[in-house]
Amino acid sequence: MKTRTAISVILMSILGLAAPAFGQGSIFYFHSDAQSVIGQGETVEASTTNGFSIVAQINNGNGVSLIISSETRYWFLDFSAAGNVPLAVGQYNNATCYPVPGGVTPGMLLSGEGRSVSTVSGYFNILAIEYGPGNSINRFDADFVQNDDGLPGQANTGGIRFNALNPVPEPGTIPLLTAALVTLLAMNWRRRKAR
Repeated sequence: MKTRTAISVILMSILGLAAPAFGQGSIFYFHSDAQSVIGQGETVEASTTNGFSIVAQINNGNGVSLIISSETRYWFLDFSAAGNVPLAVGQYNNATCYPVPGGVTPGMLLSGEGRSVSTVSGYFNILAIEYGPGNSINRFDADFVQNDDGLPGQANTGGIRFNALNPVPEPGTIPLLTAALVTLLAMNWRRRKAR
């Protein structure tokens, strides 16, 4: 029984040291087809841990607009629900180019780097959303597929995790968790050997 208690105390101590690494952060990523007007075949990963700023707010369609930027690169990401009602968790199919006149369909638009389109098709899936006071957004997680000019061969597939819990592991997290596992295995081995 003493061994199990010791193992639990050691594991909790090590995980306690690792816990600060599981903070909040933001990440935006997408992969695009070579024919895509917006992505032009590029794969992008932009996060608050690699020099990017990610800002979110409520837009004119009662949806969410995000600005992803660094000193040299930038993208805009907009989402809205049909009828201009506030976004909620769920999948939004048949999305067209944001802003949608009259809000007759869900709207979305990935643009940036000086490139935009006036027609899109696709869908997005809101995984988590938390509104703050005024126009602020406390948390927003979504995945999306945007077909530039409405053409499936011009797809941009990606996601946004705004203020998500641990979107990118901190560098110190993996060694600490590995040390915890090694310690547990060593203690278990010593306990079995002592029998």
